[in-house]
Amino acid sequence: MNLKHNGENWPSNLSGAAFLMMTMLAVASLNQALAEDNPSMSMISDDEASQIIIDTLVKNLTESSELEMGLRVNQYQDLLKTGSLVGEANPEGIEPSSVLVCHNASWLFFLDLAPGAHFAHPAIIAVLDATTGEIQPMDAQWWPAIMEPAFENETERQDPETIIFEKEPNI
Repeated sequence: MNLKHNGENWPSNLSGAAFLMMTMLAVASLNQALAEDNPSMSMISDDEASQIIIDTLVKNLTESSELEMGLRVNQYQDLLKTGSLVGEANPEGIEPSSVLVCHNASWLFFLDLAPGAHFAHPAIIAVLDATTGEIQPMDAQWWPAIMEPAFENETERQDPETIIFEKEPNI
């Protein structure tokens, strides 16, 4: 599901957005748990993910256009967490970008359709689900920006390594 920040397809209030995010995280967690319980659903490795992108997106691009400005494909080296959101950096903020949601751990790819050119220029940002192999691509004009969940569960919020101040409630 692509969500736009400009109000189109975006929950009208904060509680709606929170409910949507909680629902997406619950579904993603369930999918992840099923994958962990089922060894036949092994995770796609970084090398396998690279080959899938080459065999699909890159092949489609090279067969359907001349790529006069070239093509460079980058793979983010770390597996993105379930629930991560990926958009385009868009430092000019002229037009809000779409957001890709990682429903499971996912690999991130950046297909630069004019490597070496100044931004903004045509690009494709894609995430490949490491459990299902599903590819979510989106057209972009900027490089990707990753928003990962942090402190998403009680265990993480109670970790003494991350707490810098705490005042107990007055009871």
